[in-house]
Amino acid sequence: MYIDGSEKQNQSKENWDAMAAKAFCQICAEQTLEGNRPTAFLSTTGYKNLERYFFQRTRRNYTRRHFKNRWDAMKALYSAWKYYRSRCTRLGWDQVTRTVTADEDCNATLTVEIESIMQKVVECGATEESPEYYMTTKLFGKVENRVFFNTMKTKEGRLCWLTRMYEDRKRN
Repeated sequence: MYIDGSEKQNQSKENWDAMAAKAFCQICAEQTLEGNRPTAFLSTTGYKNLERYFFQRTRRNYTRRHFKNRWDAMKALYSAWKYYRSRCTRLGWDQVTRTVTADEDCNATLTVEIESIMQKVVECGATEESPEYYMTTKLFGKVENRVFFNTMKTKEGRLCWLTRMYEDRKRN
C-alpha cells in the first residue's frame, strides 16, 4: 500500500501472443490516423488511449513502458520484413499467400553464386572451422558484402577484410 492509501495494481508479465500483437497494431494504427502520433512515437493522449483500448480488447493491463518496448521490438521486425520483401535481391512478394517468393532459376543461380564465393573464402585461407568462415555466412546474405569481397584483388586482402569484419562484429 502507498502513502496516499492506494494499492499497486496487480501487474503480471506481459504476454505478446498473436491476439495481443494484432490488437496492439490495430490500436496504434487507429491512434496514428487520429493524429495521436505527431513524431516517431505516440503522444501522451495516444498512449492513454492505447492503454485503455488494449485493456478493453484483451483484458490485459499493460503500461506505457510495456507498449514502448513492444513498439521498439516490432519496429525492428518490420524493418527486417520490409528489407526482405522489397530490397533483397531475387525475391518477390506473393500478395495472395502474403509470403516472400523466389523462383527455381533464381534459387539455382544464388546457390551457384554462394558456392563460388565460399570456395574463394577457403582459397584465401579461411577454413570452415574458422571465425572468418562463419562470419561469411552472416555477411554474404547481403549483395553488397559479396560484391566487396569479389572485387578484392588478392587472397590476403580478402582474408584481412574477413578478419576485420569478424573483429568489428565481435566488438559490437
